[in-house]
This record gives sequence, structure tokens and C-alpha cells, in this order.
Amino acid sequence: MAKQQNFPQTPLLAFDTDWVPQFVMDFIFQRLVHYGVTATFFCSSPYVFPEGSLHERAVHPNFMADSTQGKTPEEILANLKAMYPNARGSRSHRLYWHAGLRSHLLQAGIQYNATAFTPLQPSLSPWLFKGLWHFPIWWSDGLHMDQFPLDKFDPPSNQAFGLKICVFHPIHIWLNSQSPEQAKLRLAGINLPFATQDELVRLRESNTKEGIETVFEDFLQQAAKKSSQTLSQLLPELR
Repeated sequence: MAKQQNFPQTPLLAFDTDWVPQFVMDFIFQRLVHYGVTATFFCSSPYVFPEGSLHERAVHPNFMADSTQGKTPEEILANLKAMYPNARGSRSHRLYWHAGLRSHLLQAGIQYNATAFTPLQPSLSPWLFKGLWHFPIWWSDGLHMDQFPLDKFDPPSNQAFGLKICVFHPIHIWLNSQSPEQAKLRLAGINLPFATQDELVRLRESNTKEGIETVFEDFLQQAAKKSSQTLSQLLPELR
């Protein structure tokens, strides 16, 4: 088990891109630049990142039967690594995992897996098993929508000791979602990877209530006061 004193006590920011169009990603990049915050992106498809940015590009494979990324784990990972050859991390879509995936990740050059979800547990730390590091996720926007007020980022045990990896979804920030169900209804009939800016701007402008964008802005305001780092930057500290 790794030494807990090596871990940053401030939340680490990560994203599941989930096939959003480039203009949604650009909006996220702009907010991160504004606050001077660095993040890890688990990418489901090819994106252009700002030149010179320190954001980490990791992969977000869909190993489910409906995957559009390939037919086998090997093919899926090969396609994603062709987009992001320096990716060191992976987080499976829909949290899909089984022990057989470990060898495929390692063969693809992946060093850590961030699929395990351990919501709001204190004293979290990564673990190493058969050559692959596992980084547990502490918080997600879906959890927040289900359980907490949408006016701020202040989940229980926010000040507790341990690793805190927080995962947002760009589409929920763009839509300022109040619930996953609401977001699904609003996106009905829209082919998200090919959605036009006009289509999604209309959805964005029609939602002025507090939502995940509100939570995200508060998260960034808090993060801007502290140093930020990517998940792969934890790896040297664990060795």
C-alpha cells in the first residue's frame, strides 16, 4: 500500500469526455485557463488540446457490447492509443471492469486504472495489483446531482484525509444539469458526437437554474487557491 502522506490533500480534477463535440471541450479548456487549474481528461474520442497545456490525456474505453471504439479490448485500446500515444491512465465507460482487462491495459502501456468508484470514503489511497495501479474515484457530478445541493462544491468529508479524485462530465457542465435524467431528456434526439453548436447552445441558454456548472465554478474557485496536478503525476510518488 502506498504512503498516504505523499498524496495531495486537495481534490484532483478529472473529466470523462463521453464523446462531446470539440466546442464543448473548448469551453471547458477556457474555464480551466481562467482559473489556472490543470486536469486529467479521460478521452473517448480525438480532441485538440490547447497548445502548451499541461492537461493529461488519458483514455476512456467503452468495453461494453455497444462500443463504437472497436470490437475487442485489444482493438479498442489500440484505437485510443493511436489517438493518445502517451496515455498512461484509463477509466472505463460506465465503470465496466473485470479482471481480464488488466492484462490488456498493461499490454497497451497503461500504468493506472481509475475505474473504481468509492464515493466520499475517507483515507483513500491507490493500490498496486499485478503491475497495474488503481486510483479510486472519490466524487462524481452524478453523485452530487443525486445527493447534494447544486449551489456549491462542499461534499461531506471534503476536509478529511486521503486521496480525492473528482470526476466531471463536460456535457453536464455545458447543460448545467440538475439530474442525469433531466440531461438525458434534454439530449433526446441529438447525436452528441455530431451535435452542432447551435443545437447545444439552445439547450445551454434555456437552463438558468443552479446545476453542475454552478458546482464546477465553485470547485474551480477553490482549486485556484491551491496547486493542481494530474493523476499521472502521482505515479512517481508511489514508486
